[in-house]
Amino acid sequence: KILILDEPTSGLDPVASSIFKNALIEERAAGKTIILTSHIMSEVEELADEVVFLLDGKIRFHGSPAEIFQSTGESNLERGIARMMVETVYP
Repeated sequence: KILILDEPTSGLDPVASSIFKNALIEERAAGKTIILTSHIMSEVEELADEVVFLLDGKIRFHGSPAEIFQSTGESNLERGIARMMVETVYP
């Protein structure tokens, strides 16, 4: 089974967001594949096993958050993605 979610925590208060993310973690543990879009990198870092980073309609990266940390030298996903964007836009 696959869940496809577009910005699922948008508009949720912190309590509802936490409850929702815990439910997603349980669904993933139960074997469901979850595809979600988000501009909130801390949320992606918390939930994602794999990241696909799109820029200008093209896949710029596909791999784990750990691979982003390793390739950019950054310690969190937001800074890692920002570095990838800067290097792509301003090589």
